[in-house]
Amino acid sequence: MAKVKAQKDRLSKEEWLEHSLHTLASQGFTALKADKLAKSLGVSRGSFYWHFKDLKDFHTQVLESLKALMVDATIAALEGADLSPEAKLEQLITLAVSGDPSLSLAARAWGFNVPDVQPYVEEVDKVCLAYVVSLLEAMGFEKEVAKVKGRIIYAGYVGHTMLAVPITKKQERLLIDDLLKVAK
Repeated sequence: MAKVKAQKDRLSKEEWLEHSLHTLASQGFTALKADKLAKSLGVSRGSFYWHFKDLKDFHTQVLESLKALMVDATIAALEGADLSPEAKLEQLITLAVSGDPSLSLAARAWGFNVPDVQPYVEEVDKVCLAYVVSLLEAMGFEKEVAKVKGRIIYAGYVGHTMLAVPITKKQERLLIDDLLKVAK
């Protein structure tokens, strides 16, 4: 038993961050505390402080991991695919609308409640919006038109995630189709 505990005490930074993202999505930002997370992982607080100098450093790294997971990896995957801008936009909208919004909602709530976090939320919104606009420009829309259409599409996604009313798969498909119509 002691050997298992010793192995658990050596969690990697990535394991801490992965667990923290899961905790953020399921319990909200108020659960992102060293003691609470260490207890849920079955390790000491020392494990936490081995990887993070303090809670602020930890929160910064959680936010960076969140952006890397939700934004950077998605954009990289779409850009790495041999798809037309239209197909990339359709895939992006489909992923966004049909995905689990809990992590996005939790991050947005964190930003609304903690002033130091708001700039990260704004940065994610800027990057996402800029990517949608770039796809629309690649589809042939002039810059100003692409900005307006991109804003409508992104606002539709954000609004969809903020609604507490679930939708059926058929309604989800209709929402995706309507958001894609904005790009026509």
